[in-house]
Amino acid sequence: MIRKTFAEINLSTMYENYIKLTSLNSGKPIIFVIKADAYGHGAVEVFKYFSSKGLKRFAVALVEEAIEVSEISNKADILIFSPLNTKDIDFIVEHDNFIPIVSDISFIKELEKKAKSIGEKLKFGIEIDTGMGRLGIHHEDSKKLIEVLESSRNLELTDIMTHFPSSDFDREFSLYQIKIFDGIVNEIRRVFPSVFTHVSNSGGVINVPEASKYDFARCGLSVYGYYPNLNLKSKVELKNSLSLKSYVVLKKFFKRGESISYNRTYFMKEDGFVGIISCGYADGIPTLHSNKMNVVINGQKCPIVGRITMDYMMALVPGNTNVGDEVLILGEGENGGIKVEDFALDVNMIPYEVTCGISKRVPRVYKG
Repeated sequence: MIRKTFAEINLSTMYENYIKLTSLNSGKPIIFVIKADAYGHGAVEVFKYFSSKGLKRFAVALVEEAIEVSEISNKADILIFSPLNTKDIDFIVEHDNFIPIVSDISFIKELEKKAKSIGEKLKFGIEIDTGMGRLGIHHEDSKKLIEVLESSRNLELTDIMTHFPSSDFDREFSLYQIKIFDGIVNEIRRVFPSVFTHVSNSGGVINVPEASKYDFARCGLSVYGYYPNLNLKSKVELKNSLSLKSYVVLKKFFKRGESISYNRTYFMKEDGFVGIISCGYADGIPTLHSNKMNVVINGQKCPIVGRITMDYMMALVPGNTNVGDEVLILGEGENGGIKVEDFALDVNMIPYEVTCGISKRVPRVYKG
């Protein structure tokens, strides 16, 4: 029997978002970030679809993620963001399309040593920390970095990047980062004149047009159709590409005063029907949404009542609801729904958490 809960992924909607964002980025191409299983949308299918559309550059966090998609095709560049150790260098040697983004000067030396020993040039990129405070070589270490680059005869520097921590709401700090980054890029281009540059994330593409001067942008969230900040909605129209759907598996009548679900957090205010829906926190709907969210059944909003359980949630439903009726839990539908951004905001989450949190046991069904 097929699982009653599924995530419907609209790939054509995703691509429409991509085209809009490319236009915002002065027509410059976007490196599509497909880490964390494409933010829960399914990296393999997303990679297949966008590769068929001609995309040549993608980004992941882990070597394992790069290997997964490279088994489909090795024709696209795969940038790997997470710091690697010396044992991982062999994967770079084996996969010419893997580009590790380096955050540590000492690792450049290890790459140089390996490249020299095998008699091949190895590709790599560099992240400069201009204010993110996470990965990257600190911008104050740029002089030492350039000295190491000047002595690296067996390496090919393909990319230099930095990352915005607050581009969706703090333009001033983003522009400050650009100023620092530009100074370092000018120095590095004396050694590697054709290196690619990229700075913007989703917030940057929408809110910091000054960063569109670089060769690429890097986007994940906005391509999937979600805003990093709802205040940016007026600047570009994005559409959610994911809908989480399920079915009513049981319909029960309860009298006024009877309690629903664990801990008896909800009591029926009047006689009525409750639909049992085959989706719970094991599928990715946090208990934080208990007694707070609505779902859509037959075009009508139905409030979730009682604590959301591991496998089920309960909704107050009209009397004409039937077992087998489809339930729109998350996403945009013809008869309403709840957008991922609103779903996140209601319980102080971020959209990334919502889509990444939809569990593996929920089948992904693709359209478009």
